[in-house]
Amino acid sequence: MAQAPAYLRSKNFVENTGNATDHSALNNEFDNVAKSIKGLRDNQSLLLNDDGTLKENIIQADSLTEAAVERLRGPKGLKGNTGDTGPEGPRGEQGVKGDVGASFVADISDIKANRSMYDLMPKGFSFLAMDEGKLYWKLSLTQADWSSGITFGKGDKGDKGDTGEQGEQGERGLQGIQGDPGPKGDPGEDGTDGLVTSVDQTVKTANLIGKSLLSVNLVVNGSGQLSIKISAE
Repeated sequence: MAQAPAYLRSKNFVENTGNATDHSALNNEFDNVAKSIKGLRDNQSLLLNDDGTLKENIIQADSLTEAAVERLRGPKGLKGNTGDTGPEGPRGEQGVKGDVGASFVADISDIKANRSMYDLMPKGFSFLAMDEGKLYWKLSLTQADWSSGITFGKGDKGDKGDTGEQGEQGERGLQGIQGDPGPKGDPGEDGTDGLVTSVDQTVKTANLIGKSLLSVNLVVNGSGQLSIKISAE
């Protein structure tokens, strides 16, 4: 809606003397006044009905100030009592598993004990507690207003992969430093005397100077003891 044309007087009629009236100037002045009045009436007709009431759809919600909107809302009513819980509806069918989403990177990753260092961060700030594998968000600008932690970074267990080929045997490593010798052990107990079961008991002879013949043989008695028998002729 265009503004009505402003009226500005262009003729000073006091300058005319006696009956020397400038009729042409009067007509121009009255024409300009008429244009201004007509513009005002045209604009008024867009806003008001003939009975002085506002036309429909003149005032819109976006035309009102915030103070006017609050005034029109009126006082806030009392909160009503919580109604009874309705019956549980039937369980729907499970949807199709969606595609893997884009990877998410937390604003900060630290241990849970250090989360209080970020209690004043803005709403939506994310904190990953690496020691427990949970992700937290700031819910508001209020200090330490954190969400409950959700498990983060652990996906579904995948299928077992195929066994890989055996790798080549690595080179033999260097021999380590030889350790100090251990302490000498205690001597063991003496064993029992052994028994001779069989010996060569044939007589052995030899010629000696000054003797005609020297005989030697081994003898085993009934107790299994071994002795040497020597005789000379």
